[in-house]
Amino acid sequence: MRRLNESVVLSCDTEKYWQLFWDEAAMRRLYLEGLGFRAFTVLEKTETERRLKIQPKMNLPGAVEKLLGPTFAYEEIGTLDRSRNEWKWRMKSPLGDKLLSHGVVRLERGGEGSVKRVDEVTIEANIFGLSTVIESAAEKELRAAWPKEFEWWRAQLG
Repeated sequence: MRRLNESVVLSCDTEKYWQLFWDEAAMRRLYLEGLGFRAFTVLEKTETERRLKIQPKMNLPGAVEKLLGPTFAYEEIGTLDRSRNEWKWRMKSPLGDKLLSHGVVRLERGGEGSVKRVDEVTIEANIFGLSTVIESAAEKELRAAWPKEFEWWRAQLG
């Protein structure tokens, strides 16, 4: 199991952040243009819940790529609690309980006119002989994506 943490300070207030975060067109741009994902679809969205189907473009070790296949996609299912400034999410993988990931994005005070976005992610693979390789590859992909995502947010928020 891997637990990862990252944070960034963004020039906005919490309301502006969540407004952009909840905007379907903005999230489409983030995933497809900012992160270079292959596909992005909103499957369901309410005032506080959202379910996405996304297909990342990944650079994986051979055994992991063979296991996941070239069209690997997953669902991100999450709940937004604006009163707590938290987005809690989990990944629903085609591998079921063999590949789990979940986390929280929390907004904290970041100083005058800014917020600090704190990401906490847990990755867990349960596949005999490949768990460590899969977790390591997933961590590497996430750590490579965070700077791209944070740069996208900075550009959007001015």
